Amino acid sequence: EGLCLSPEGNIVAVGGWRKSGNPFVLVYSPAGELIGAHAFPADLPNRCCFGGADRKTLFVTTGEGGLYAAQMR
Repeated sequence: EGLCLSPEGNIVAVGGWRKSGNPFVLVYSPAGELIGAHAFPADLPNRCCFGGADRKTLFVTTGEGGLYAAQMR
């Protein structure tokens, strides 16, 4: 929960809560190097996966029942 692999093999992690910091999406290389950190617009992002025809859309659910999608470059 909260982790998935991008089509390129990067590790994507989601988490955070506004009461203890900002919600986030973090991207790590397969070697474990942090290569991206992005603020998330809703509280408690908790699950993520890639989908769409080219697997370039990141889907994230939240503890509040939301579903977000973002097209990757």
